[in-house]
Amino acid sequence: PTAAEAALAEAEVLFHELDNEPWLAIVRLEQAGLWKSLGRGDEALIASQNALALCQRLGLDVQSTYAHLYLADLLVSEEPETAGVHLEQALAQAEALALPQLRYRAHARLGRLHRLQGQTDEALDHLTRAIEEIEQLRATLPQETLRTAFLRDKLAPYEDLIQLYLSQGDEEGLRQAFVVAERARSRA
Repeated sequence: PTAAEAALAEAEVLFHELDNEPWLAIVRLEQAGLWKSLGRGDEALIASQNALALCQRLGLDVQSTYAHLYLADLLVSEEPETAGVHLEQALAQAEALALPQLRYRAHARLGRLHRLQGQTDEALDHLTRAIEEIEQLRATLPQETLRTAFLRDKLAPYEDLIQLYLSQGDEEGLRQAFVVAERARSRA
């Protein structure tokens, strides 16, 4: 096991012994993210489901939103409909919480899911919203170096939107793809 995995296992035991369910839920969510990044999907799925149930019971809406996003990521290939349900729930919670840093994630994932399902209009709507959220968040940063660093890991919606436009196979789609590519390049 990795050092992070060992530390999270130790934290899980400690919070369980202290009967500190909010922190136990957070640890399980972190375990899910770690296992997902290590390619251990089955363990990540169980941890995400466990974290979601605990977060919902405790009313931890932000953490519950992350659990829905993790579950959607894990289920998108094999159970796209279930992934879509989790993404819609994540988006609803992010909107209720007024958290753009969660809204863009939900919109980006919904956009990708709809693109993969051939639902062009829905994909376009969600990807455009994701990009708008990202650019609004980016605009609040005081220095250009921070704005550039912020965008570094948030280019997926731009890439998905470019793919969506290119898949149209016409001149207008090509033009729109170029506009989005230039927009992403100028931000990065």
